[in-house]
Amino acid sequence: KVNAEGSGINEVDRVPLSDSRINEQGVRYILLDKRIYPENYLSKQYPWLKIVKSTPEFAILENSRALPIVHPRTPNQNVQVSAIDVRPNTIAFVVSAKTSGDLFIAETYFPGWRCRIGKKECVLKEVAGGMSMTTESGEYTVSLNFIPNNFSLYARISFIAMIGYAVWLFMVLRP
Repeated sequence: KVNAEGSGINEVDRVPLSDSRINEQGVRYILLDKRIYPENYLSKQYPWLKIVKSTPEFAILENSRALPIVHPRTPNQNVQVSAIDVRPNTIAFVVSAKTSGDLFIAETYFPGWRCRIGKKECVLKEVAGGMSMTTESGEYTVSLNFIPNNFSLYARISFIAMIGYAVWLFMVLRP
């Protein structure tokens, strides 16, 4: 869907490249139309963006200011995050914290995200388009898993439908 100004529904084209949200959300690579943003304009206005690949029409830029997908919400030397592993529906990372602090996770929040420190549940909050959690002191692994709220219901419905289809096939193909 396009609005009157020609922007797409998510209006990414309205966010200036200097906006700190791009860095906070961990946007490492940016695809730009060089017919809109000429190369000389980009190098003068945004010197931290480095061209990775370029064609006459487009450029792929690397944002050296992008933060990792998991990072403290405010600069905090007492909370360190390492070994970030991102897979479909799963994020895992190691926290080393001298004191408690807030971590920002640059992944869209939806009901169904579960957070665990070992076997203990932790609380996720929706913050600025992502998720936030409070760390405890110590060194531990945090695991986030996404399972849609009605997943088991839909799995049962699918299983019953497959059994019904198999029975129908057996009845139709029976000599």
